[in-house]
Parts: sequence; C-alpha cells; structure tokens
Amino acid sequence: MRPLASSDQFNDIMSRIGDLAMLNIVWALCCLPVVTIGASTAALFETIRGIREGHDTHIIRRFLKAFPSHFMTNTALTLIFGAFLTLATFDLWYLSHHMSGSSTGALAYGAVATITLIATAGAGFVFPAASRSTRPLRGQIARSYMLALRHPATALATWCITAAPVVIALAVPGGLAFVLFFWGLLFSGVSAWIITALLIRVSILTETVNRTPPED
Repeated sequence: MRPLASSDQFNDIMSRIGDLAMLNIVWALCCLPVVTIGASTAALFETIRGIREGHDTHIIRRFLKAFPSHFMTNTALTLIFGAFLTLATFDLWYLSHHMSGSSTGALAYGAVATITLIATAGAGFVFPAASRSTRPLRGQIARSYMLALRHPATALATWCITAAPVVIALAVPGGLAFVLFFWGLLFSGVSAWIITALLIRVSILTETVNRTPPED
C-alpha cells in the first residue's frame, strides 16, 4: 500500500507542477504589454487560490476570466508601482555612480534603499487579493500596508520571494537568462503558490472549499 500511496502522491505533485507551468506561461504572455503585468499577476493569484479551493479544472479558462476583473484598477496600480520603481532605480543608480565617494552619497543611498524596501514590502499584498477586492485603488494600497504592519515577517518573506529573480538577474553572472527562462516557464507560478500559502496561513487571504467568497 505504501508504494501505491507514494505513486499517487508523486502523480499529484507532478500534475500540480504541470498546472503551475501552464499558468506561468499564460501569465508571462499576458504580461508582455508591460502595463498588463498587474492584471496578469492578479489573475495568476486568483487562479491559484481557486486551485487551492478545489477548482482545479479549466485553469486557463479561469485565468482568462480573472484577467479582465478590475482591469483598470490593476493597470493603475501597475503604473503607480512602475513609476515608483523606475524613480527609485534611477536614484540608486545616480547615487552609486555620481556620489559614491562621499558620506552624504552613502547616507542618501541607504535612505533611498530603505524607503524602497519598506514601500515595496508594504505593497506586497495588493495583487494577491486584487481580483476579489471591492475596495478602490487607494483602499487596496492602504489595506496592504496595514496588513504588512500586522504581519511584518510575512511581508518580508513575500518581498524576498518576489525580489529573488531581480537579485539573481542583477547579481549572478548569466542570471538574466536564467531568470527569463525559469521564471517565464515555472518559477513565477511556484512563487505565487508559496506566497498564497503564506497569506492563507496568517489569514490575510481566506481559503474555502467549493466556493469563492468575495475578499472584501
């Protein structure tokens, strides 16, 4: 009986990996216009929540149904976060290249890096809950920061998982190609699965079987 159980468990794991790989590829394709990254990411998290709730059939159809949900709000969130990250990246680049030799430059670099970390970690709960949230844009951001203050360890873990491909791409030789291939094929879906599990564990997201209640 044990070998049979192990075989069934292995098949379930491989089936789930296959589901995540399919979702990952669809997510990557829907991210290509760039401004749709938020809508695509929200749909990825919503579909994964559905899988955890027992809705593990027609997952691509579920993703495509979730993708246009709150599309304008998710697009606005993408533009806001994109503008902030672009500005923060430019500031860090400028400080490291033009003020690296001064104590003022080092202090400013540390301040910008800290603000960027806090801002991005605080916003890490927005897209996982976006597809079921009825809150306006400002309310979703405010709720994410409030939850981050209540659950700092989860916020930091979520940030580390999300930032991992960026760190690898920038710090590891050949990391960009590695990230483009593996995060475009599977690891984005796996990361979203882990983050969803973390948020459910601390009740930031709810998980019910055979029904999908509204988040807010």
